[in-house]
Amino acid sequence: MLELPNDWNSAKQGARLALGQVVDTFTLKVNGTAVAIDQISAQADLGNSLKPGKNTIEVRVATTLNNRLVALNKAAADRGIIQEYGLVGPVILQPYSKVIISGK
Repeated sequence: MLELPNDWNSAKQGARLALGQVVDTFTLKVNGTAVAIDQISAQADLGNSLKPGKNTIEVRVATTLNNRLVALNKAAADRGIIQEYGLVGPVILQPYSKVIISGK
């Protein structure tokens, strides 16, 4: 949960989200709406997704197929191979201001 001030204006303000290290694929939702996020850099611009007041940021990280099989199958579990996955971080939310620059 992220709470922004009542005077937050997405036309003039925004924020970049950097997840840091993420092991495996992941998705991002802000206030229930999917937001595109780069799977390589693990960064997204939340610009128009944020609103004044309470905001919910949800990151879902997939487990590996091996780990899912371990949970479902005794033979896979008996091999004892578990692969690391998850959101390692650090997670950084960097606010910014938007400014219109005129050539006149």
